[in-house]
Amino acid sequence: MTIGEIIAEPLRTYHPKMPRQEVRDRVKAMMMKVGLLPNLINRYPHEFSRRSVSAYRHRAGADP
Repeated sequence: MTIGEIIAEPLRTYHPKMPRQEVRDRVKAMMMKVGLLPNLINRYPHEFSRRSVSAYRHRAGADP
């Protein structure tokens, strides 16, 4: 799964009727919130360093 798919999964689970474009927009907004550029939406977790993944998780956990 890509970073975008991982972030979108809860939205699709809890809001199954949400339009696809809105899901994508929310995913991009969350990525920006934790310091990821939206153009990284199709990258895989293994393409990021462990240190950067830990930093993103910490930022995301502050306001889920």
